Amino acid sequence: MWCLVSQPNAVVIEVRLDHKAKGLECLEKVCECLGINKECDYFGLQYKTVKGQDVWLNLRNLIEHQVAGVHPYRFALRVKFWVPPHLLLQESTRHQFYLHAKLELCEGRLRPADSQAICKTIALLAQAEFG
Repeated sequence: MWCLVSQPNAVVIEVRLDHKAKGLECLEKVCECLGINKECDYFGLQYKTVKGQDVWLNLRNLIEHQVAGVHPYRFALRVKFWVPPHLLLQESTRHQFYLHAKLELCEGRLRPADSQAICKTIALLAQAEFG
């Protein structure tokens, strides 16, 4: 089975799996490729239904029983469980959290509460981007 998994920055990872693979196998391969396998539990894979809704792939079930359509199956790697940054062990995990937060801000799904929060968010993004 052929799966294409996009990161929040639109970089795509190609994954080859057995046709009887479960969602967890795909997620683990992606996390291994990105070097975030120690903190894989914070992430999940999303896909679009026929109606265009974003839903989480159930990691315990077979992929083919959940996703409609033909190969390659397309998934998006997303943060499923947000934790405070100081609890993250791997720099690569922090980077994926940053990419997802930036995507959510750019697409308008994450809205800072007030002008002070907006300024702080912009400052943090600038620091992450430019050092």
